[in-house]
Amino acid sequence: MNLPTRVSTAFLAASGRRQRVLGRLRRWMIAAFGDPPVEMVVHGHRITLPMSHTIPELLLAKPQHDRQLGRLADFLRERRGRLVAIDVGANVGDTLAAMVGAASGADDRYLAIDPNAEFQRFLVANWGSDARVTIVDAACGARDADVQAVMQRRDGTAVLTEQADGTRVRMTTLDALVREHPSFAAPDLLKIDTDGFDFFVLEGARGMLCATHPAVLFECDHFVASGYVERVRAALRLLLECGYAHMAAYDNVGYLMGCYSLRDTRAFEQQLFYQMASPLHFFDLLVLPDDALDAFLEREREHYVRTEVPAALADDARAVAPRVGVPRAGEPRVSERRAGEPRGVSGD
Repeated sequence: MNLPTRVSTAFLAASGRRQRVLGRLRRWMIAAFGDPPVEMVVHGHRITLPMSHTIPELLLAKPQHDRQLGRLADFLRERRGRLVAIDVGANVGDTLAAMVGAASGADDRYLAIDPNAEFQRFLVANWGSDARVTIVDAACGARDADVQAVMQRRDGTAVLTEQADGTRVRMTTLDALVREHPSFAAPDLLKIDTDGFDFFVLEGARGMLCATHPAVLFECDHFVASGYVERVRAALRLLLECGYAHMAAYDNVGYLMGCYSLRDTRAFEQQLFYQMASPLHFFDLLVLPDDALDAFLEREREHYVRTEVPAALADDARAVAPRVGVPRAGEPRVSERRAGEPRGVSGD
C-alpha cells in the first residue's frame, strides 16, 4: 500500500479533529504530487483512482449513493441470465464496479465509454484485462463529429466544453457506436452520466432505444443553463415515443422519490421546481418497460423499507411506495398481467 493510499484510507476511517488534519494532508499531497493514484475498495472491487476522486468518501458517507445501479444490474441479470450493459461516462470504472457484482458471470458484456484521457488511463488499468469489458475512447452525443473541446476535471468528474483552441475529441452517437460494436446493439442496461450531455446521448441513441427498450438510468441536472425544463420535456417525449410509459426518479444521494408517467409529466415537473429551488442539484431517472419497472420497484420498495424505514412505519411505507400506475378496481396490477397483455390507460 503506497503512502497516498494509506493517507486516504486513514482519512476515510477518521473523524473529528483527526479527519480534519488528515484532510489537510490529503489536499497537500494532491497539490504537491499531482493527484497521485490510490487503491480503494469501491462497490466491492479494489480499483485505482486519483487521490482527489470523491467516490470512496461519498459511498462511505451516503448509504444509498450510487447503489441503485448495482441492484438494477442484479435484477436484469436474474431475469435474462446474463447482462449486456453500456456505460456512457465510465469515468475510472467505478460504475462498472457497481454493475460487475458478485453474480456477474462469464457471459456478461460491458461497453465502457469515456473521452477523458486521465480517466481512460485508470479505466484501462482497472478493467482493461477483463475480457468482458470493451473500452472506447469517445464522447457520446446527438451527432457524429470530431470536435475541439477542453476537459475540466474536478473531484472525480470531468466536464467537456467545445472550444476552438481545445484538443480534438471524437463525438459519436450511440446508434453509430453500437454499429461498430454489434454485440452491444441490444443492451439490457444503458447507464449515462456525462455531466451535461445526458439528454444529447439519449437523442443519439433513439434508434437503439426504440428497437430494443433497454433499462436506461441517466442523470437529470440543470447545470444552471437556461432552457432546462424544455430539454427535460424533450428527453421524456423521446422516451415516450420509443415505447416507454413510466419512469422512476431517485434523488442525488440515491433515495427513491417516486414513479411518474411519461404521458403526463406535470407531477414530475413540480419536482424540477424543487430541484432548481433547493440544494438537491440532480436526479437519476430510470426507464424500463412497464412490467419490468413494476417488478423492480417492488424489490426497491422492500430494500428501502428494510434499510431506511423505521419498523413502526413499514406497513405505511409499503402502502404508498412508488409503483407503476394505480389500476381501476378489478384491473390487475402491471406485474400481475400476462406478458404482452395490454394495460389500458388508467393510472397514467
